[in-house]
Amino acid sequence: MTKLEVLLWGVQHIAKNHGFTADVEDPLEYYSVCINGVNVPTLSDCRALCGDLGIPECDCYEDKSWGATIIDFEPSWAYTRGTEQYIPTGNELWKLHDAVIGK
Repeated sequence: MTKLEVLLWGVQHIAKNHGFTADVEDPLEYYSVCINGVNVPTLSDCRALCGDLGIPECDCYEDKSWGATIIDFEPSWAYTRGTEQYIPTGNELWKLHDAVIGK
């Protein structure tokens, strides 16, 4: 899977784990994905995901006015690092221990 595909899968995985829904439609139109919910554990997991994918932590934030956890990414990331294959390390702190990325 590419890093962009892992981003989309990871955001959906994190949302489900925290009882929220995710909006990952049209990520290359808006260069953004979000989880429809806000809390510290969700933000922490999203920031860990961003760290694993090379997205700056400052691009992951809570928007309390919308009640969402948002990850914005640069178009340059999407078309360079986002196209690279993701190699799992086994230390992905943002996913459930027994979850297989992409399944």
